Amino acid sequence: MCDAGMKKWLLAAGALLTVNGFAVTVSALPLALTPSTSIDVSSGAGSASGAVSNGHQIFNFLGNAGDMVSLSVNVVQFGPGTVFNNDDTRLFLFNELGKYETRADSLGSNPPPALDFTLPTDGTYYAAITTGFNRPLFGADGSTITGWADTGMGNVSFELNVEIAAPPTTNPVPEPATMLLFGTGLVGAAGYRRRKKG
Repeated sequence: MCDAGMKKWLLAAGALLTVNGFAVTVSALPLALTPSTSIDVSSGAGSASGAVSNGHQIFNFLGNAGDMVSLSVNVVQFGPGTVFNNDDTRLFLFNELGKYETRADSLGSNPPPALDFTLPTDGTYYAAITTGFNRPLFGADGSTITGWADTGMGNVSFELNVEIAAPPTTNPVPEPATMLLFGTGLVGAAGYRRRKKG
C-alpha cells in the first residue's frame, strides 16, 4: 500500500505502476483540472454548455503545436442570489501538465471573455470557466495549478465555443542562387548530351 506522500509523488511524476500484474498509468494531470468535459474540435470547432457560481467548470480539447485556438464564453442566463448579476465570467487556459497558458476576464459591463492563442505544443488543453473573484491556486513554481479559491461571486449559465485552425502552410519560394544553380545544371546536362551524340 502507498502512503499519501507516495501517491502525491506518483501523481506528479505520471508514473507507470504494475498492480496485480496489470500496467496502470497514473495521470500527471493535476486534480484541480478534473473532472473535465471533452469538446470535439476535429471538425475545426466545438462547443459545450455549463453553469457556474462560486466554483469552476473544466473543459478539454485536443490541439497541435502552432494551431490558433479561439475561445469565447457566451453567458445565456444570470442566476439570482449572488453579489454580481451581470457577466463577470473568467476564462483560464492550461496545458495537459496543468501549466497556466493565458486568461481572459469579463467584469461588470465588459463583453464576455474571449481569447486567441497559438498552442505551443501538441496535446490536451484545459479551459476553466469561473466567475469574478475566483482564481486558480498555483504551486511553488507559480504556474502549475494546484487548486481553486472557489470564491466566485456570480451565478451564470454559459456556452463555451472553441475554434481551432492549423497554421497556414506556405510554399517556399526558391532563392535566386538556387534557381541559378539549377539552371546551370540543366545547361551542363544538355551540353553533355550533345557532346555524347557528336
